[in-house]
Amino acid sequence: MVRTGTCQPTGEFELQIPLPNGSGFVNADCRYDHDGVSVWPACDGPVTFLRTRNTGTTTAWAMLPDKKKPPLWVVLNPSTDVTVTAAGQLNNLGLSNALDVQSVRLSFVDPA
Repeated sequence: MVRTGTCQPTGEFELQIPLPNGSGFVNADCRYDHDGVSVWPACDGPVTFLRTRNTGTTTAWAMLPDKKKPPLWVVLNPSTDVTVTAAGQLNNLGLSNALDVQSVRLSFVDPA
């Protein structure tokens, strides 16, 4: 049976992407408030917490097409652990909503 219907008032999810050399993962933990209109499985709403970690030895680049200022990516260096909770900072990164975070793609080749 496929779940349908309303979303929870607050939501969270974790993304885990393996690094190509097998040395670890890029992880993202996201918490958000429901926007009041989206329905499951596409629950959306403003992000209240975003934590990213690169647990391996390979650099990754998060491609952010809606970032307010170039470059349109951020570097996730090995062994980094970064948490963002400020709405303005999330907005400047183009990550205001939960679906924005879920749509981020990683590159393992320097986009510069």
